Amino acid sequence: MLQRAVLEAGAMLHSSRYRLITALAAYDNAGHWVFTGAITCAHWAANTLGVAVSTAREWLRVGHALKTLPAVAKAMADGRLSYCAVRTLTRVAVDHPENQDELVALAERSRPGEVARNVARWALGHDTEDQHDERERRETHLSLRVEPDGMGVIHARLPAMDLGRIQAAIDCLVMQSTRSDPDDPRPSLGRQRALALIDLVTTGGSGSDRGARVATELIVHVRGDGVSLHDGTPLADSMLAGLIDTAFIRALIHDAENRPVNASTRRRYPSIRQKRVVDERDPRCVDCGGTELLQYDHQPDYEISGRTHTDELARRCARCHTLRHKRDRVDE
Repeated sequence: MLQRAVLEAGAMLHSSRYRLITALAAYDNAGHWVFTGAITCAHWAANTLGVAVSTAREWLRVGHALKTLPAVAKAMADGRLSYCAVRTLTRVAVDHPENQDELVALAERSRPGEVARNVARWALGHDTEDQHDERERRETHLSLRVEPDGMGVIHARLPAMDLGRIQAAIDCLVMQSTRSDPDDPRPSLGRQRALALIDLVTTGGSGSDRGARVATELIVHVRGDGVSLHDGTPLADSMLAGLIDTAFIRALIHDAENRPVNASTRRRYPSIRQKRVVDERDPRCVDCGGTELLQYDHQPDYEISGRTHTDELARRCARCHTLRHKRDRVDE
């Protein structure tokens, strides 16, 4: 009974959100908000409905897009697609209105966390280079605001390649950080990344006002089915072409069964090539399935084997890596 109540309320939420954003778009077109003294319709909606201006702007964007996308509009009105899914669809569907039924079907069969990635992969196969470039120009932006509690909020929409470079630099600092706070001995990953971002922007990652460059590695996979970042985010072929003249390119060779070739060494720490082989084999933590701050763990320990072999390496997140070694010490 409770599950049914939640599902019914969820469907009603989607349809009521549809009525709100389409009515707001119609109100914007009518221009009546001008007589209220508001700067824009988004400002009027924010003040009237008690939401952030950025939220109202997004409602208006989606509402105006739905006027030209009847199939997407009906799916949301019927409660078949959530507002979150429709937000994602409309960014691409406005450039491909003739394919909106196909995009709706794609979103309906995708799990919520996969809609954005699946739509991005679809767009790469259907966009012209001009459409892709125009969408990047249209959608790239950065906004900053201060919340009532005094905390600042940064919101950015960036090309996937640039986002990957930023995340690589942030996570590099997180992994290298020796920061210690007695009041917060176990900071969350989000806090660690926020502090790393501040360090990166204000000091270049050096931790001092002198500044420095942070050396990072951005992994791009090129396979027969396309180009992607290490986490599977699809990229346009043109993005890879733009790296050729400025990047150091490292090839990872796969065997006939599409497995990365093996590598072995007597050194304790895995080489870059070995890391890439293990990365390809273990894209997630082998214990919890997480994808954040993965480390390379010897199995058996290096003290026992005296070698570093890709078949004896596994990727674990920092937490699971620590827990495994704690368990081993207890067992001893």
